[in-house]
Amino acid sequence: MNQVNYKIKSLYFKNTQLINNIAGTYIIKGGSLIISFFTIPAYMLYFSNQTILGLWFTIVSVLQWILTFDFGIGNGLRNKLVPALVKNDKQTIKKYVSSAYIVIGVISLCTILIGNFLIVLQNWNIILNISLEVIPNNVLKTVVILVFSGIVLQFFLQLITSILYAMQKTALSNSISLISSLLILLYVSFFKTGNIQTDLINLAMVSMLTVNIPLLGATVIVFSTKLKNARPSIRCYDKDYGFSILKLGGEFFWIQLALLFINSTNEIIITRMYGSQYVVEYQVYFRLFYLVVTLFSLIANPVWSAVTKAYTSKQFDWIVKLNRVLTMLVLFISVGNLALVGFSQSIVNVWIKGDAIKINYFYAFVFVLFSGVTMKNIASSCFANGLGLLKCQTIYYSFAAIFKIPIVILLSYFIKDWICIVLANTIVLLPYSIIQSRILDKFYKKNLITTQTTARQDK
Repeated sequence: MNQVNYKIKSLYFKNTQLINNIAGTYIIKGGSLIISFFTIPAYMLYFSNQTILGLWFTIVSVLQWILTFDFGIGNGLRNKLVPALVKNDKQTIKKYVSSAYIVIGVISLCTILIGNFLIVLQNWNIILNISLEVIPNNVLKTVVILVFSGIVLQFFLQLITSILYAMQKTALSNSISLISSLLILLYVSFFKTGNIQTDLINLAMVSMLTVNIPLLGATVIVFSTKLKNARPSIRCYDKDYGFSILKLGGEFFWIQLALLFINSTNEIIITRMYGSQYVVEYQVYFRLFYLVVTLFSLIANPVWSAVTKAYTSKQFDWIVKLNRVLTMLVLFISVGNLALVGFSQSIVNVWIKGDAIKINYFYAFVFVLFSGVTMKNIASSCFANGLGLLKCQTIYYSFAAIFKIPIVILLSYFIKDWICIVLANTIVLLPYSIIQSRILDKFYKKNLITTQTTARQDK
């Protein structure tokens, strides 16, 4: 028994920062997930018309694509900062931070000016497939402008989350989304006017504020305390540092772009092919069975920067052991998600009240498969990202993005319902799990041999 306790204590002390980060993240994100579960029914009461609710989900989903168009600056900065933070190189940290903020600031300014100009020119009733009698075009334009402006502001301010990840302060980063989720839940629960158009515009405005105020607060706190000597400054902008971030970020950006098309187009495809009312049904399945992916990603996020730090210190044994643990965890969680299918109708009845949604067990099984494949891909990618091995993701996800729509069309001939879109996602993502795992195994084997040879020579 004493030996077991010793091993547990030894494991904890060797991985203190990572374990504390994961534990803190779970506590904070757990609160966010509880809030998220209450938010769906609250939205349904806020918008009694499911077509309008589906419309809101679609607008937010589509415009959130903008967050991907940061040219990978956030992820590039995250990887570049870790070695500088390990060495406590204050000058390098300040140059990377300043250069990143200047570059993303210029992109944000151009985006908001050009984007709002283009929004005004569009007929959003046609784009979103909704009648003028339900929502007039001028109201839709106002809503889209507000949501778009809020997301572009978030685009700039969310750089602080990448900095927190690099500092291995994942729990703090996730606390930002907890605050935002709580504020939006409070609003939709208590501030309904009863007028659909007014409620839609008000929600867009509140959404803009609730997302960005916590980010702004976090930025002020970080640069007033831990990184007070690294506050962004135009004088510390360095084009070489900016180019270095963009070069690495460019690879991340391309991967993000491909994944954006694969994972974030479901709502708009459902709206165009079947109608926005089915987006609500999709969201119920998604939030119930994709919950495990969210929980798993809480582990993967701190692992990414921890792997970069371990790679800088040549701790390949530790990386290999952690890889095995995450792979087993994916299998364990997937089995648990499959078991959830049997209780899904009861959960939905309590969650949404009554029998508003009848669970289709084939749909549930497809979501379990989709979630399992996604978790395995996240596990492989967090190691590949931390090690800087991005080539496989760049190539494979490009092909997956190209083939998604043809596969959706093909499957729609056999499965005449929106679930064919989720099944298509699963099919295009599955091969990456196998390919990336093999590449990582070869990388570990090569570096372990090199490290062991060097250690023998030093002796």
